[in-house]
Amino acid sequence: MIFSGKFLIISVILVLFLSFPSKPQFIFNELPGNISSLTDSSFYGLSETRQIISLNGAWKVYSADDKDRKKVNVKVPSIFDGTGELVFEKAFPLSQELINSSKLTVVFLGLNYSAEIAMNNVIIYRHTGGEYPFNVSLPKDILSSAKKNILSVKLYYKLDSENTVPVKQRFFYPRNFGGIIRDVFIQVSPLISITDFFASSDYNFKTRKAKIFINSELENILIQNQQYSLNLVADYNLVYKIIGPSGNLSGEVQKAIQLKQNKTVEVQEVIEIDEPVLWSPGDPKLYTLILEIRNGQSLIDRSQKKISIYSLTPESSSLLFNGENFVIKGVSYVPSIYDVGNISSFGLMEKDLKLIKDAGFNTVRFSKSLPHPYYLYLCQRMGLLVFLELPIYSLPENLAGDVNYNARISNYLTGLLKGYRRYSEFAVLGLGGSYLSSSDFHKTFLSNIARAVKKNSNLKVFASFASLNLNLIPDIEFYGFELLNEIPSNLITGIKALEESIGKGRVIIGEASYAVNKLKTDGYLNKFSFEAQAKYFEDIIQLVENGFSSGFFLNSMFDYRGDFASLISGYSSENIYRIGILGEDRNPDRITYKVISARLNNSERVTIPIGTSKDDSPMIFIISGLFLALLTGVLVNSGKKFREDSSRALLRPYNFFADIRDQRIISGYHSVFLSLIVIVTSALVISNVLFYYKTNIVFEKLILAFGSRSLIKTISYLSWHPAQSIIWLSLAAALIFALLVVIIKAASLFVRNRVYLHSIFFTVAWSSLPVILLIPAGIILYRIMNLDAANFLIMIFLILFVLWIIYRLLKGIYVIFDVNPGSVYFYGSIVLLVVAGIFVLYFEINRSVIDFLQIVIKQYNLFG
Repeated sequence: MIFSGKFLIISVILVLFLSFPSKPQFIFNELPGNISSLTDSSFYGLSETRQIISLNGAWKVYSADDKDRKKVNVKVPSIFDGTGELVFEKAFPLSQELINSSKLTVVFLGLNYSAEIAMNNVIIYRHTGGEYPFNVSLPKDILSSAKKNILSVKLYYKLDSENTVPVKQRFFYPRNFGGIIRDVFIQVSPLISITDFFASSDYNFKTRKAKIFINSELENILIQNQQYSLNLVADYNLVYKIIGPSGNLSGEVQKAIQLKQNKTVEVQEVIEIDEPVLWSPGDPKLYTLILEIRNGQSLIDRSQKKISIYSLTPESSSLLFNGENFVIKGVSYVPSIYDVGNISSFGLMEKDLKLIKDAGFNTVRFSKSLPHPYYLYLCQRMGLLVFLELPIYSLPENLAGDVNYNARISNYLTGLLKGYRRYSEFAVLGLGGSYLSSSDFHKTFLSNIARAVKKNSNLKVFASFASLNLNLIPDIEFYGFELLNEIPSNLITGIKALEESIGKGRVIIGEASYAVNKLKTDGYLNKFSFEAQAKYFEDIIQLVENGFSSGFFLNSMFDYRGDFASLISGYSSENIYRIGILGEDRNPDRITYKVISARLNNSERVTIPIGTSKDDSPMIFIISGLFLALLTGVLVNSGKKFREDSSRALLRPYNFFADIRDQRIISGYHSVFLSLIVIVTSALVISNVLFYYKTNIVFEKLILAFGSRSLIKTISYLSWHPAQSIIWLSLAAALIFALLVVIIKAASLFVRNRVYLHSIFFTVAWSSLPVILLIPAGIILYRIMNLDAANFLIMIFLILFVLWIIYRLLKGIYVIFDVNPGSVYFYGSIVLLVVAGIFVLYFEINRSVIDFLQIVIKQYNLFG
């Protein structure tokens, strides 16, 4: 008891110390070497009239809360671990000639999360949040040639449960870091320039004609004397050229336009091409679209981009690509590499996509994180269709119906569409996943977003749902359903019903995942092994080849790391999610990759070992249970006194507690040994339950709803380490035991009679006597639960058992306090409710836990 008291005092002091506010800590990380050289003229839009000035490299960074502005050098692009507000500064020179003769635009290919952009201490733009690319024009009147210009980015990073996209609680999401995570550069263009330029195509496979819809924005920031000095007239020609894959001129249009000083005009044009060369995953032929502003024979500005021509049409009976039946053979790709998150070099990006292409996939779904634009650029050339997705998953209904959150999503969507619309292989925009088809809030939310997508683009729209019970939603073409460790053959009836309801061409297996937590096994009969994963994905492919649905997305291409620990994919100190076809090291020797590659490329079939199913019940449960049974036997046979006390404490608790109150002889030796047995038995039973639920998806999502990294990591560790779990849970139970004694002693100060500390200890110890009856359960509970025969009844029994122990403790308290039992039961219940209420209230205020618990309950229909 002396040790417990000292431990309690030290713990209280530690908690008080940690509760004092401290400055946020930021740890920066970056890829070694250069991320990109900014020399790819096609990707960066370089031409004889355009150039760029790189702002990558060394920046000065300091905390926005630091009054002294202690600056450190940080390389950009980079990421940081931590939350708070940082100021990034980059100094760079500009000549007066460049300022006078050019339009300067600073381009950010991605930062996270929100930012305030300033040039020479003048705020010029506020980025409301999101990793999508954006650009900001630099006003000439704030630029300087006499001294270096200072570009300042005041960046705020902290995800929460209500105001960010994505929210804090994220299931199988990659690690989310703050920072300027992609290239930053200044685009130098003429004073009369093409400020925006994008195109889309529409191919009619019946008429074999294609229409190219071209949208452009032109700006003239010349002043009067500059126009005369350059011998320019007010009338200009806008010239469109389309160069075919073989280099021939496929179309040309000239249009006379007027560009007045300090004016911006938007121009739309449609060019029709007869019998175009079509783009396809097997033959990615590209056209070059050139847009020029000319003044007479003089070239003023020139911009060009690659475009592809194809059609993707969902029909009631099938999915058509360029007029022919098509099956989406897709994979989810999460741009995340080891501990540096989503920053990557161009070379690594290309290697990843080449592995995807070589495996036989024709479509990539960028899920849970927005990609670097260079990924889309590569997909266009490699022959990979792109599904780009909003990072929304398991959205609580309250958020879906919240006006402010809908406005935030609308702003995010606008920025995303503008940032990625130049890439023609960006075929489909995903609206997120794990929606409830039965929820009016979700259906309205999806309908509103889909309508906004159609209003601002020609993209197809895709949404993924938590179940197969779907109905058509306006403006959504593709409907996905999600699978996680579910047996594909059990889905045939549901898929048939869904295809009949909304049309086969619209139905996709939106996300098929299989978590691996057994790294070394001999065959697929062992669940959660690499062999079982390979067999699972092979069955998914076979299901689609047999004509069920119009395609699939296997999730995911590579293992990656997340902010939250996982239970179902095994404990990892680095929070590695082992759901990938390949590991983080990209080694193609993994059997899952070999099986999928052979299947999709129609090469020689790879045999998956069957193996033998192995019992994974930990021996520590048996050893611990037998040891506790042995101790209990020793205690029972230590003398008649213990047997008598046990009988009376169990069957006639009032009389026994009255003896404690009246200071009759109770053995301290027996009480201490009993307490130890009770503590370890409790830990053993809880370890059994945790070990069983370690692969339960619902259990993981319920824990994740609290949004606490430390909570889910602790539970994951305890679930996957039964021996350590018994030790740590025993220590926790001992601490709770000591706290109960202290709390009851404090409560005894409010009653008339004197209550001794040892009386309280005896009461707590002997009130928990029935726990020793669970020793046999601690040996075999996991095996019984593994049968999945009566787990619900088992959990009900354990809950009732805990309530019985609490009831016995309250009875003991009112007896030794010698007070009215009703008051003890009342105040005891109030204390329990207050403690539980404080716990829930804390997480509700800070993490909106109730909303996230509700969505999990509805997704899995836990209450019928």
